[in-house]
Amino acid sequence: MTRRSRLAGAACAAVLALGACGDDDDAPSRSAAASASSPTGGPGAGTSTGGAPRDTAAAPPGDAAWAAAVATAEADAGGAAVAIDAGRDGFEVDVAVGDRTVEVRLGATGTDVLRRTDDEPLDADERAALEGGVPLTDAVATALAEVPGTLDGADPGSAQGTPVWEVDVETGTGDVEVVVDASTGDVVHVERDD
Repeated sequence: MTRRSRLAGAACAAVLALGACGDDDDAPSRSAAASASSPTGGPGAGTSTGGAPRDTAAAPPGDAAWAAAVATAEADAGGAAVAIDAGRDGFEVDVAVGDRTVEVRLGATGTDVLRRTDDEPLDADERAALEGGVPLTDAVATALAEVPGTLDGADPGSAQGTPVWEVDVETGTGDVEVVVDASTGDVVHVERDD
């Protein structure tokens, strides 16, 4: 089993574990991750019956919510993630759907879709990273294995003509950018902001 397979397996396990998170009250609420496996799920899932977005579960410990956010956004939009921004209140994930991106805003757990908007055409870096074959989730998992910390964001880029994923990690001692080759999954460069 390759390192990339083990990392992908760990990310999938985190997503599955997070799928069980939610509120125990009787209020009708569905997470997008749960609705993705349901025949009635899809766009608009993760809202209360009144149509107002809800993020009902507390954020899970550690930094595992990013994996749930990517999986939920990909299922909701029907494409592959090309960028993620992590914030105090949740995540924004850009998903490639056809030749455009869809921005999916999620709550802090990464399982509740708060908003989905058509964004803009795919750019050259996004296309190249997708064609490289290493998914965003694998690149983030690799970066976090290389530099332990909390995900701040990840975007496609180019390093000397090679498509890469640029992953920003917040550590206790500063911010670190980990550049991961989008074709091989190898760490190309680590840059620390001191």
